[in-house]
Amino acid sequence: RRAHAAPGQVATPELTSAMSAPERGAECEACRKVFGSQVALQRHLRFVHRSERRHRCGTCGKAFKKSSHLRNHARTHTG
Repeated sequence: RRAHAAPGQVATPELTSAMSAPERGAECEACRKVFGSQVALQRHLRFVHRSERRHRCGTCGKAFKKSSHLRNHARTHTG
């Protein structure tokens, strides 16, 4: 939504600020990146800022943040 001054009305600093400020979604407090939804922010936090590695290799025990990285790694064991 954009704020507009009515015809003949002078834009106040508050109105000008509202007109120039982009609409903000969910913002990451760690890096200030803005996301369109809370779900997207949660995904970002899990993969970028947390050291949680839930996908563990059954052969060597190495752990990964993403299952796709584990699948790629598993190929190193099969030659």
